[in-house]
Amino acid sequence: MAPPEHGYALLFVSGRFQGTVFALPGEGALVLGRDSDAELVLAEDLVSRRHAELAVKEGEVTLRDLGSTNGTFVNGQRVKKVKLVVGDRVLVGSSLMKLVPAPAGAQATPPVFVTKTRAQASMQGKIEEVPLPDLVQLIASSRKSGVLLLKHDEEECRIDLREGKLAACRLAAAPGVPDRKAFWRVLAWERGSFELVPPANPAPPAALEEDVGPLLMEGIRQLDEWREASARLPRLEAKVEVADPLPVKLRDLTPEELDVLQAAMKGGTIQSILDRAPEPDVDLAKAIGVLLERGYLRVV
Repeated sequence: MAPPEHGYALLFVSGRFQGTVFALPGEGALVLGRDSDAELVLAEDLVSRRHAELAVKEGEVTLRDLGSTNGTFVNGQRVKKVKLVVGDRVLVGSSLMKLVPAPAGAQATPPVFVTKTRAQASMQGKIEEVPLPDLVQLIASSRKSGVLLLKHDEEECRIDLREGKLAACRLAAAPGVPDRKAFWRVLAWERGSFELVPPANPAPPAALEEDVGPLLMEGIRQLDEWREASARLPRLEAKVEVADPLPVKLRDLTPEELDVLQAAMKGGTIQSILDRAPEPDVDLAKAIGVLLERGYLRVV
């Protein structure tokens, strides 16, 4: 594949210098690290003095870890040496960068970085730039600990991550939603902002202690099915009620459909049913769709 017309660049997609573009040389290598002699200085405690090397040769970009303490990550995987393609996300310390085609006239001039301590180092940016499944995988793979603060329209969420494990996940508007279910739900957020802040000291008791990897795999599976199931529903703010009289006997319903019908007896919206029932949103959406189609539920 031919290289981009104007070469390659790194786009900072999180952190204080989000949006900064650093053009790579047409040929040659540069070092990323905390040392002031590095070509791209990332002055924070999470970054080694000579952390990683980027080399451009014959139109290809290669990233090599230089024996760093905290590792170099590409698309959530710790790497020693790897060839990069446009769109790959590189995590060094708390700086998340994406390899992009360099715009015309881009300069290989890094931003001026202030030194940050380990406690101060943070990541922040836009969900549009870094999809949440990718972001969580990056953080978990690097064994970072912290609280991921998410904002999406008027909704907020706190995800407590501890050395690659999910400790808690809380939705501000629906604190009663179980942690796993809340985690799977926010993976569908496609816009908003994120910030990874240092963990609380002392840390509160963990609600969970589960590896993020399997949770992410299950969440991505649910996400695909949720998009299909939710498309068949009225808007989530629509009010529904149990039909009276019921069209057929309750024994014709599955246990899952009966649970949803019971939750709907309290009245409210489709969203409130999703919040009240403990099952994953995708399973509830399928059951609500069946109950609406068969006349057990109706939109008010």
